Amino acid sequence: SRATTNHAGVVQYSSTADRDVDEKMDSSYRNDITKLVVVPKQISIPAHSQIEVPVQIKMPDKAFDGVIAGGLTFKQINTKEKAATGQTNIINRYAYTVGISLRNTIQEITPVLRLGKIDETQLNYRNVIIATVHNKSAMYINNVAVEGFITPKNSSQKLYTVQYLVNQNNVGKQIAPNSTYGIPFYLAGKKFKPGTYHLDLTLISKGHRWHFTKDFKIKSDQIEQYNATDVDIHHINWWLVGGIISVFLCAIWLFIILWRRKKRLSVNLSD
Repeated sequence: SRATTNHAGVVQYSSTADRDVDEKMDSSYRNDITKLVVVPKQISIPAHSQIEVPVQIKMPDKAFDGVIAGGLTFKQINTKEKAATGQTNIINRYAYTVGISLRNTIQEITPVLRLGKIDETQLNYRNVIIATVHNKSAMYINNVAVEGFITPKNSSQKLYTVQYLVNQNNVGKQIAPNSTYGIPFYLAGKKFKPGTYHLDLTLISKGHRWHFTKDFKIKSDQIEQYNATDVDIHHINWWLVGGIISVFLCAIWLFIILWRRKKRLSVNLSD
């Protein structure tokens, strides 16, 4: 599988679909590791033993700088599963991933980052603006600190911010070679509003610093759907409000009727 970078800034080794080349990899990704490394689809390991797994590697015809990164994932497939009994069943499946790095030179290269598109979307049913950064170099970029903010165009008001610092163990975000890193700016319960905005984004890694600025637009095409499904936005249930008002009005109406009947009864008794 290919090495990709998720929205949390963590490298994953799970990309095997061809569409991922366009969605998760930069255009500089040339040598697809899924085509260069071949392993058996299935292999049996006797109980209480170990075996060597044959791995065939075909290096690219042309020399390249940097690394081609990926991983081998091993999953147990002979686990017995019980039939559902009406209760929630939890089945544990164990997997183990071994990273692979292919290179044909140890010459160091310079990391190169570029800012790509900026989109409004949702992650886990939460409104978010994704600023996509492209790693155009065939190398891991490690211990990355990220800091940025979004403002309305020609304004200094920071609407949404992001800050990922390198911790005390000198560990920060990591970007896989020739991959894209979608940096999320969560709206934290706020609605998308159409308009023109400005992004200011800085990434720092081991003495290298990249600073990006870009204007972008949020259009009204899909934001109504996003705003309606964001779980952090407090939506007014007008059906519930209408029902409560209806019950309240019915109670008042019933009270008035009973009060009038009681008043008439009192008048009749006095007569």
